[in-house]
Amino acid sequence: MEDIVYDCIVIGGGVAGLRCATLLHQQKKSVLVLEARDRIGGRTYGIEYNDYMWDVGGQWVGPTQDRLYSLIKECGQHTFPQQQQGKKVIEIDGKTSVYSGLIPPVSLIGLLELQLILYRLERMTLQVDPLEPWKSKNADKWDSITVQDWIDENTYCSVTKKLIHVAFIAVFSCDPKEMSLLFVLNYFRGAGGVMKTLDVPNGAQQDRIFGGSYKLSQTMANNLGLDTIVKLNHEVVDIQQSRNSIFSNIRCSNGRSYHSKLIVIAAPPIVVQSIQFTPPLPTPRVHLQQRMPMGQVIKFIVFYDKCFWRDLGFAGEILTDRESASVLYDGSFEDGSKPSIVGFFEGSAARIWADRSKEERRKEVLDILFKSFNDKRALAPCNYIDMDWMSEKYSLGGYGGYLGPGVLTSVGNALREPYGRIHFAGTETATEWPGYIEGALQSAERASGEVLKHLKTVESEFGQLNNPSYSSKSCQNESSQHFSYKYLDTTITRNHSKSGILNSTTAMLLLSTTTLFLTVYLLVNRQSISILKWFL
Repeated sequence: MEDIVYDCIVIGGGVAGLRCATLLHQQKKSVLVLEARDRIGGRTYGIEYNDYMWDVGGQWVGPTQDRLYSLIKECGQHTFPQQQQGKKVIEIDGKTSVYSGLIPPVSLIGLLELQLILYRLERMTLQVDPLEPWKSKNADKWDSITVQDWIDENTYCSVTKKLIHVAFIAVFSCDPKEMSLLFVLNYFRGAGGVMKTLDVPNGAQQDRIFGGSYKLSQTMANNLGLDTIVKLNHEVVDIQQSRNSIFSNIRCSNGRSYHSKLIVIAAPPIVVQSIQFTPPLPTPRVHLQQRMPMGQVIKFIVFYDKCFWRDLGFAGEILTDRESASVLYDGSFEDGSKPSIVGFFEGSAARIWADRSKEERRKEVLDILFKSFNDKRALAPCNYIDMDWMSEKYSLGGYGGYLGPGVLTSVGNALREPYGRIHFAGTETATEWPGYIEGALQSAERASGEVLKHLKTVESEFGQLNNPSYSSKSCQNESSQHFSYKYLDTTITRNHSKSGILNSTTAMLLLSTTTLFLTVYLLVNRQSISILKWFL
């Protein structure tokens, strides 16, 4: 056991943990990072191939993600645009179609209904309080149903349902039937709108990071001091807080123990479940951790000796409703070097294909590429790599956690709220771009700010121990001005049809009254309409 008492120990060496430690270190605070894995980076990770570190975790950056752009510059890296030029491919019900521009070969009524659905989702998103979504006007109604419930009640065309399904899978790595509508609207709110998460240009997938996002974590760790401040292979198994001591004890599975005045846990909530706490975490926090599973994703990259699809006029972008890979992009460099295609098995499809061999996944991906490009060269790649994030012990999925119905409105307040000397970070806790690298950085700023403020009061709180008026309760009540745990007082609405949600019949009546106007507008000003821009 070390005799040093750190100002703060950060548990988790991902982007959030490393950034939090960096910000505290810059303020001259003694800090230590404990990472369970034999690597840093968390849900950013790279596999080296062909003299380049390829991202098999988070990789994109887009407008309004200013913290990430700043970090990229700070780490001496730069961005380049995601390839978009050329024909796109869409496969629905086994039928493959090719199109250019913004509008795919979908029926007019399907396009109009989809535009109406996206418009309504954007309007609903604006009604959500990003800081306290459970206090939003329609929170109880929206948290009582899944996204799939809402889609089924508000869409008529089967193609619309399938396109929305694939879009949500692509964003959340989770099936719509498993997510609360309120959770999804709050997620969109934090990103600045539905389209921000779905778009490539002007959206979350606009740019890529040259050298990879994993390199950002490596640079932060090296700047802090790998093996000195950042400790690998240090799985935290026990945290003890005592009201009779100014510091907390942290014990790792390798037998090492450390002391710290304050702690920041920067790990997915469900992963925190494996840590033993003394005293135990408040019940609302435990329930939140139990009820916030991770998305399911297997990311793959297929390498070729040439960007033959570009020669054929394709953008390399593919959308499919298969029960396998759902979205694929050109993974090559802007000039066509490092020819590759990147894509994802997500949601229930990822769970299915995780139980199959890597070779079976490879064959399925190559079949999609062959049918999309109609070229035998698609069947002869140089290499295929993939990363099953569900098999990662300290991630349990990716790229973020999600909530089912009833969680936000009952224990949502426990997500960011500190407990005793413990603070929480991680992209799931973000109010801006949750689920993204940007969200991890925002959470690091918040948590480090909380710690700096809390450190000012730690000494005075310890001095109160000899004061007879000091509470005899556990450290749960310590620094009560910072936190107060309780279940939220909500009544979940169960009658969906009478909850103010537009049902499919009403939606179709509304759709029919606007079809003529939208049809004329579409024909007159076809290029200005952003319909379906999100999956192109």
